[in-house]
Amino acid sequence: MRRMSAIFFLIFSFSGLSAVQDQFDNFDINEVISGRNILGRLIYAVDLYGIKATEYIAKKGVVQSDKRIKGWVVQLDDITKTRVIFYGFQGIALRGFHQVTFSKDTVSYEDISKKELRAEDLAMIQARETVLNSFKPLCSVKYDAVVMERKERIAVYVIPASADPDMLSLAGPQVFYTDKKGMNIVEYRTFNETCESYPLKDNKGKRLTEIEITLKIDKIPTEILVYQSVLKNIPLKVISSDKKEWRVKKGVITSKNNKQPVPGEVR
Repeated sequence: MRRMSAIFFLIFSFSGLSAVQDQFDNFDINEVISGRNILGRLIYAVDLYGIKATEYIAKKGVVQSDKRIKGWVVQLDDITKTRVIFYGFQGIALRGFHQVTFSKDTVSYEDISKKELRAEDLAMIQARETVLNSFKPLCSVKYDAVVMERKERIAVYVIPASADPDMLSLAGPQVFYTDKKGMNIVEYRTFNETCESYPLKDNKGKRLTEIEITLKIDKIPTEILVYQSVLKNIPLKVISSDKKEWRVKKGVITSKNNKQPVPGEVR
């Protein structure tokens, strides 16, 4: 639980998130980098909360016995409280069935099947369903969906699941943005259109100290690479589309000529 609390504090120690993209002619590079650092670590934290909550209710036999469960979303209420909601359909209506709450150093479970979902919870769930119903995988791998609020929109990151702990997968990750009610997709982006995976060990079974990745589109490493660097705990050497060299290590992007980590705070 201390690890979870530390991750949660790290996320909320920043002032906000930025949606600045490479294609804008007039952008602050430090703001783009800082935003991607935050987003990558946030994706990791949300995914981790979902995994931990699933493990928690699995120990109670809930996952095995309740076939209504279709997925989960994470609500980062504040710096001290995170809720993971397991949902499914009751008839044609989306309903919450189970909730795991992480609060400081405690974990608690609640059956919420007889409660109405909060509007913001239902919007997150609806966004996940809207995106997954439209999602066409680019690669023959399993994907996870990580949902988070982004200002007046909801972002749904569809990322390759890490089935093999000794592989780093960049097989067709995408992000979809829906309206604030989760009903309609208003924008989407594909980070990588190929089905690339990278081994974390050499031919002798020794763990690599670094992986080199070449970007075909982006001039700056993306939040997906930040996420992967934390998930797999391995530094990345990134060659951008304009042939510049970057490093992504422990969830922080730096350029070759800038050895100091870029501050996480976004203006």
